[in-house]
Amino acid sequence: MSEEFQKPVRDRHLVSALISAALAAILMSYVANVAKPGILHAVLALATIGATVSAYLFIARSEVDVTYKGGAVIALGIASVLYLIMMSRLL
Repeated sequence: MSEEFQKPVRDRHLVSALISAALAAILMSYVANVAKPGILHAVLALATIGATVSAYLFIARSEVDVTYKGGAVIALGIASVLYLIMMSRLL
């Protein structure tokens, strides 16, 4: 791996953003596929929003180049739109 790509992989804030986004995806995929959503599922959906916001904050704290941050924000933005589409199924 070249030095240019090693820094984003080793940046702890980008790794934390990836973990937060993965947690949000797992939670929302569970909540969206429940037959009869209840209060617990609404709380899990809100936790998904919290995990997504924390991923954005981790990206903001990252010290990598702006292009990597931009790519991460775009990918997380697409995932956020998908979360909102899945959340609309709960209502």
